[in-house]
Amino acid sequence: MSIYTKFNYFLILSIPVLLITGPLLSDIAIIILFISSINLYLNNKILIREYLKKFIYIFIIFYLIGILSSSLSIDKFISLKSSIPYLRYLGFVIILYYFYNFNAEIVEKLGLVVTLIFLIFFIDSILFFLFGFNLPIDKMTNDRFSSFFGEEKVLGGFVARLFPLGLIFISSVKNKKIKKYFFVSYFLLASYLIFLSGERSAIIIYFVQLLIVIIFFPNLKKFLLTFFFSILTFIILLIYFSPNEKFSKPIERIVLHSINQIYFNNQKFSLFSTRHEDHFKTAINIFKNKFILGGGNKSFRFMCSKESYSVKKDVDERFTEYARYDDYILFLKDVTQPEKDIFYIYYKNNDKHHTKTVMNVKKLRDFINKPIYETRIKYFDANKITDKSFTNLNNTFVKKNQKLFLYDGKIYFRDGCNTHPHHIYLQVASENGIINLLIIVSLLIYVLVQFIKVYKNKYKDKLRNKEVLLLSMIFIQILPFIPSGNFYNNWLSIFFFLPIGFYLALRDSK
Repeated sequence: MSIYTKFNYFLILSIPVLLITGPLLSDIAIIILFISSINLYLNNKILIREYLKKFIYIFIIFYLIGILSSSLSIDKFISLKSSIPYLRYLGFVIILYYFYNFNAEIVEKLGLVVTLIFLIFFIDSILFFLFGFNLPIDKMTNDRFSSFFGEEKVLGGFVARLFPLGLIFISSVKNKKIKKYFFVSYFLLASYLIFLSGERSAIIIYFVQLLIVIIFFPNLKKFLLTFFFSILTFIILLIYFSPNEKFSKPIERIVLHSINQIYFNNQKFSLFSTRHEDHFKTAINIFKNKFILGGGNKSFRFMCSKESYSVKKDVDERFTEYARYDDYILFLKDVTQPEKDIFYIYYKNNDKHHTKTVMNVKKLRDFINKPIYETRIKYFDANKITDKSFTNLNNTFVKKNQKLFLYDGKIYFRDGCNTHPHHIYLQVASENGIINLLIIVSLLIYVLVQFIKVYKNKYKDKLRNKEVLLLSMIFIQILPFIPSGNFYNNWLSIFFFLPIGFYLALRDSK
């Protein structure tokens, strides 16, 4: 192996480490690997076979549509700056393909690197929680442990996305007794880190992968089912009895935030927060108007505030207070806070304060220690209502569903704007149009079909271990039922394309 080849080989193995430092160093590594892939191709050292060839064709279509849509974008510079350099990920896939054919054990070695990193995270957490060691950066942000990621709360996502690589490494261990202990330790380690991170999306990704392992690894099925229920029991006991709030807060956040978001915040069933739903509706509005090519890479942030795409009316509707009854109303001050202009609505004939049954759980143990629901008065701050004409309604008769006022001071985001829609499919649809959306949907269908084929083959071949786990890494990047990061983000793109290069090489090698 030449020095040049060794350098690229170890650069690939260092990618998980570079991802911890942020997008800069990891992206520099991708650029170097892209240049190396061009050099290998020009020197006829890469044999492009069936699966890689198909991928290249599809990638080029996706890439050219991205450039075309970006050239028509509202902000061409930002869009083209994202779409033109996107070609580097094709080079990344090609060089991963090359090195897998050069030495297929590179995946196992990468899995070993990931396992060691997880172990370092574990040691770091013990030093933090037991001894207060908080260097070189703050390890706790908003009740969530982030280890060496600091303010970037992505520990859970990092662990969940790279989790299958560790399983590939452990699957390669020949001693069955050692392998068994490795599996148990690795599952405990990954579960601990993901729950400690407090990232709900990471937990969903992790459970999806556990489900895949249960289905395709029959020897681990009994262990994993026992492991799953043991983890749930342990988490509940930990939250209830743990004296260390730093330790239990992230897990408590996962449970309570999820329960409140799914139903209790709005007293209706919803998988996503209202803020996420605003992003989704805005992206759909853009897609409807720019069906063919979308608005261009990273254009969502500029287009979302435009009146034709904005969901401002929906947001205003959500914060508008309407009369509950046909009745005379009074706006009564809160006597417990005389220094503030706080009031509630009193309906004379109904003899009710403007009441509402809401969830009253601030800690998980409240489920046991006190009633889950309480009835309370809904208070309003007059200083947070811009239009003061509502005071003219004081002591007057109002009709049911008559608008009383817009509580606009409580609105933090007036429309569906953000840097991206927080959903891969909606981002691709709104920024690149229908063709690129169909490519992503086709990838999802392809992965599901391959899972079915492997399952029908009864999972006899050891090579299938690697195939299923690489497929699961691709699958979790395109899950349609959870919010996601920016699809064109450098950091997340590495997670997306990393398993693809190895998977294509594995398929062609068969």
